[in-house]
Order: sequence, then C-alpha cells, then structure tokens
Amino acid sequence: MIEGRQFAAAVTLNDEIFIFGGYDGQNVLNSCEVYNVKLNRWQHIAPMRKSRMKHSAVAHGDKIYVIGGVSDIRGGSVFSSVECYIPEKNLWMSAPDMPVGRFDHQCYVSNVGYKFLASVLEKSQ
Repeated sequence: MIEGRQFAAAVTLNDEIFIFGGYDGQNVLNSCEVYNVKLNRWQHIAPMRKSRMKHSAVAHGDKIYVIGGVSDIRGGSVFSSVECYIPEKNLWMSAPDMPVGRFDHQCYVSNVGYKFLASVLEKSQ
C-alpha cells in the first residue's frame, strides 16, 4: 500500500483490491487506495466523504459500499452512514443510512439481497 493503515476496510472487485479509510497511528483516514493485480500497482483513488475506521465494505454489482465505523481512535461518533463508491467514475455518492450506527461489524451480499451480520459493538441508545 501507499499509506500504512490499520482498522481499514477492504474488498475485491474484478482484478482489483480496494482499501478504504482506517487509522495511520495519528489520524482517522478518508483516503482510499486500489491495487491492480494485473499491473502490480497501487494508486490512490477519490477519498471518502467521511474519515472512518472500524467500518466494513462490500462489493455489489459494479459498486462498493462502505458502511458505518467510528470517527476517532477513542470511539468518537459512531456512524450510521453508508457511502457508495463507483470505480468506473472514481466517484462517491451517499447511500441510505442504517437505522443505527455500527462499528467493528462485517457485512456480505448474498444472491437473495443484502445481509448484514450482527454488530460486535454498536452505539448505545
């Protein structure tokens, strides 16, 4: 990768590996990178709208969804927001928010629709 990061989210789509956000030891990141397997090359892509860590990401069709997370290494704001990345256009769009903020969670897409696994930690009500 170009930037060292932890607590980032990663997905594969086609012949590329995408890395979103995370924590570099000092800051929560909104930066994103893609690794092209065929070209053996990393490059930055458009940054997310929010800096986030401990979030999840999932590829569905030709889009990537980045979901939830937190804004600070000590917890900070727990996000219910979802961002949608369109690789073909190197563009981010907002997607509908989740009903509750979540972090340290996983998600996947099945052939019957979106399925979100139970959150490990979620915002207190």
